[in-house]
Amino acid sequence: MLGLTGHAVADVTLYGEIRNSVSVESVKIKGSNGVTEKGTGTTINDHLSRIGFKGSEKLSEDAKLIWQMEQRVSTVSQHDGWGTRDSFIGLEGGFGKIRVGYLSNQYNEMVDLDKWIFNRGSALGLSSYNREGKRLVSARYDSPVFNGFQGIVQYAPRDNKNPGDRYTHQQAAQDELMLGLNYKSKKAFTKAAYSHKKNNYTDGNGKLKDGYIVRIDGGLYLGNLEIGAGVQHAKGNESGNKYLSLLTGNQKTFDGQGLFADKTEAVKVTDAAIALTYRTRNWQPQLVYAHGWAAKGVNSKDILVDKYDQIVIGGAYYMSKRTSIRGQAGYLVMGDKTRLNATTTGKIEHGGVQIALHHKF
Repeated sequence: MLGLTGHAVADVTLYGEIRNSVSVESVKIKGSNGVTEKGTGTTINDHLSRIGFKGSEKLSEDAKLIWQMEQRVSTVSQHDGWGTRDSFIGLEGGFGKIRVGYLSNQYNEMVDLDKWIFNRGSALGLSSYNREGKRLVSARYDSPVFNGFQGIVQYAPRDNKNPGDRYTHQQAAQDELMLGLNYKSKKAFTKAAYSHKKNNYTDGNGKLKDGYIVRIDGGLYLGNLEIGAGVQHAKGNESGNKYLSLLTGNQKTFDGQGLFADKTEAVKVTDAAIALTYRTRNWQPQLVYAHGWAAKGVNSKDILVDKYDQIVIGGAYYMSKRTSIRGQAGYLVMGDKTRLNATTTGKIEHGGVQIALHHKF
């Protein structure tokens, strides 16, 4: 708790996390034109370290005001600013929880299958499967828990999604509606999410169409063993360029050309994941396998990004309740029909190893 002078302030807490690692990763791209490019890199990384303040004030026997201001910080001087992570004000009580601000969506909280610390785009974690996890300026309602079930409704207005069009509304609305459903008991869990994005892509006739992505994860608790699996399907949620960028190990070029230039068409894609986690007093090993089917253009039906297979194995050793050492090795390989540029298809594979230190305060 923080002691503050002047007016009394109830329940103000300072908290945070420091998450650093050293990783070695390699990428290899083999094109149908006979060109092969590969490379290896070693980096010191910061993985979403953060610091925040949160508090509450009792308003009645069944309601309290809640607030939070959280920001991204970095030990390698990459980020600054205030309110760059979940930051909000709201009300909580027997009716549930209502918040407005910069808030995580349901996907951002579906981490049961992917507990790794990693950089987006890396083979050291499920970048593709978890791609929809994000924060938006939005309003969110979380229902009370009824017999293990909880519902979530979240809405991001068009003028927050596209502030340059505020008041005039000369451009098509791009508001987003997100729904979630959670269930948890002593023996099982289920989490489901749906996101509907208005006017998100253009069909073959030039007409704007809505995009969506839907996902369901579930698992069983069998003593110290946790078994989880999930599947995700999207249509018109992102372009081929954006989807590919999550699978290339942050490699951006091939044969002198950009990898993310000619696949602007929205895609239809399905991916899935399976995870095994074993929990002991200090050790938590985990094995995860993910598969993505070929991402095809919603209009052309052409394969823009080929299928992929990925495996990550590693775990965490908890030296205390707040400090852990984490390590993993990952490998991802894609099919050879991925469109690298307008004239070349090819195969991408990348992998790496990492050791990390994680501390909460």
